[in-house]
Amino acid sequence: MAIQANFSYDSFPELSTRVLEKLVRESLEEAIEHWRKELEPKHFTNSATGAYQYDKRGKIYQIKKSKKTRQTAPLVYTGNSKRMALESNKITKRGNQVTLSISVPDYWKHLRLKRPNKDRGTDAAPNMQAELTRLPDAEKALIIKKMEERLQQKINTKLKR
Repeated sequence: MAIQANFSYDSFPELSTRVLEKLVRESLEEAIEHWRKELEPKHFTNSATGAYQYDKRGKIYQIKKSKKTRQTAPLVYTGNSKRMALESNKITKRGNQVTLSISVPDYWKHLRLKRPNKDRGTDAAPNMQAELTRLPDAEKALIIKKMEERLQQKINTKLKR
């Protein structure tokens, strides 16, 4: 599972294209790292259901989960998925693209095919991969702002040399 970000830019006469591309990639990587550290953990809190518009879970599932685990946080049952998603991330840079790969349990990929959810009126369980990577407009704007701020700092630093 991955989050990808591409970039484009106008020419910047004071810096070579190669240097500018490197600065943009670094800035984008730092913005994605900010999401990973500050925003990704919020996907595993009770407030995430409304904030990220998660699919409704079945009533029977919620009751069983609450009795067995004594918690109701979304995307968490035993804690394995949360631990995997928060601890084993990898950022790769290639060309004008930066990708954050997020490890999740294999059952997240197959769960949608196995269990119907009659409460939601659909044939599949919630798409937890999509829920984890869902970004509201406010978070997208924050990531873009972080990236732009870092890029401006990096450009200013390069120009002062």
